[in-house]
Amino acid sequence: LKPYLLQLMNDEFWLPNTDAVSMINPGKYDSTGNQDSKKPLLVFLPGIDGSSLSLLPHIHSIRENFSLRMLVFPPNNRSSWYELTDTIFEMIQAELKSNGQSKAFILSESMGSIASLLLAERHPELIEKVAVLNPATSFNRALLKPLYQDIMPNLPNALYK
Repeated sequence: LKPYLLQLMNDEFWLPNTDAVSMINPGKYDSTGNQDSKKPLLVFLPGIDGSSLSLLPHIHSIRENFSLRMLVFPPNNRSSWYELTDTIFEMIQAELKSNGQSKAFILSESMGSIASLLLAERHPELIEKVAVLNPATSFNRALLKPLYQDIMPNLPNALYK
């Protein structure tokens, strides 16, 4: 890994006990002087682990063409899909405004794909393109659906940590 990515991991991915979704700019650790604000915004929505760590090996090549932001969903965040989508919308909207842009590219993985598709449905004016990787969109056909749908929501919060 590039040295700035190691610093990023140390600073950003080991979040304190918070339930707030955060947006990480890996470019702030890169001393090469890339002008991210002139590139189109690409926002990564992570899978079920919520960490965006799966994107680390690809950050350098993505940042050649995009101003990359990565979302981190803490494990103790219990927002509904709609609350999460509203939070993501506000974060992306603020980021676009600060860079003088009007639309973002969305890259999502697994469970993050559900949020990205919902975001695109609710706020198409914000989205240039959406790419989903291994989307977790077959929930209605899952064999374990009764477990997730009926049992999981009734488990104590302590079991989610």
